[in-house]
Amino acid sequence: MSTEEKKDYGKEYRKRKIHRVIIFSQAQYQLLFKLAQKQQKPFSTMVRELALAQATNQYVLPLDTQTHEVKILLIRYGSNLNQIAHISNSKLEVSPELIETIQAEFKALQKAITAIYDKPIRVNDLVHNTLIKTPSYANEIKEVLTQLHL
Repeated sequence: MSTEEKKDYGKEYRKRKIHRVIIFSQAQYQLLFKLAQKQQKPFSTMVRELALAQATNQYVLPLDTQTHEVKILLIRYGSNLNQIAHISNSKLEVSPELIETIQAEFKALQKAITAIYDKPIRVNDLVHNTLIKTPSYANEIKEVLTQLHL
């Protein structure tokens, strides 16, 4: 792309997008910057997503990496269970009915966990559940809300 084409592209881009300046305190900026790093997203993308989620009361999905890891663990567990079942069948130490029951329970567990992770989570529910698990986050949440004047 030539220099002139880049200039033309930049002009057109600026016409299509609305640019605004947002002023943060140092603490607010650090909080959002760390969150963006944790999510492996650019700062501006994180701020835009958070603002839009708040404005539209959107839902937050679990991190793709978390979902992927859980699914991999479940698949590994299922493979191990199948190996145990195979060995048990060959030695006839466990009844086939028991093995089928264990396999059915595992499939139900896998479906339930997958369904939980595939469902969106309301932001209010996420905060509520986080505070139940980790009450120490309450002060951080209050600080952020105070800084944002909410």
